[in-house]
Amino acid sequence: MRGRLLLTLWLFLGLGLSARAQEGPERWREPARAAGVDPALVEILWARAAAQRWPTEELERLIQTSLSLEREGMPGELLLQKALEGMAKQVPPEQVLRVTEQLAGTLRRAHELLQERVPRWRARLPELEERPVRRAFIAELASGQAQGVPVEVLARALEGWMQARSAPSWRDMLAAVRILPEMPVPPERSAELIQAFLEAGGKGAELNQIPAALRMAQQQMRLPAEAIARMATQRIRGGLSPRELLEHMRRGALERPPMQGMGRPGKPRG
Repeated sequence: MRGRLLLTLWLFLGLGLSARAQEGPERWREPARAAGVDPALVEILWARAAAQRWPTEELERLIQTSLSLEREGMPGELLLQKALEGMAKQVPPEQVLRVTEQLAGTLRRAHELLQERVPRWRARLPELEERPVRRAFIAELASGQAQGVPVEVLARALEGWMQARSAPSWRDMLAAVRILPEMPVPPERSAELIQAFLEAGGKGAELNQIPAALRMAQQQMRLPAEAIARMATQRIRGGLSPRELLEHMRRGALERPPMQGMGRPGKPRG
């Protein structure tokens, strides 16, 4: 008898969870599709939230915020993905919601920045007029803020890189925005090294290697990272190619270049 009651209770709870998991996505399917979000993502989120006993009101507020951001041209889908990451780690709902609210704030600040600056940047970076490209920059600018770099610092760095003589592509500048927060030196110093790298013709794949190479140089040379970044900037401006600079950094071989006007050791001037 007791076993039958337990089975009945288990079935009741299971059916309740199943009903709750199904009723929400139906209502959000069309709004998600209209906003450009895959309805399947909302369905997965809803099912996992139901299994973890999330408050329905909080879940719906999260979905609504995500779709609102998408309608305004921002990658609001990132909020849903971040929530799924938290659910996979069994993070409490209130903590997940706090993180997604912070993410929404950084996305809005990045969006406002681009709205303001795109008219000035249009001549150098016309691709920002394209929705996918702008969304990619918004996402990286938001990520940089989340890692502690103020959006205005990121904007100044981006403006500096646009002046590079090599005219880097939008993909190269996107990679530069991505690595700036990963550098073990202050953002302004990092931006200077990245700009010198871009001016020497450095591309996205090489840019991505700078943070790790800088840390390797620090381990090899036992000097402050900022001093090494300064030396690296001098070396690439002195004629090293991006590939050569990365190799020198990995080997800890960032000797100071000869002073201007002086020949190399053992070589007569003139």
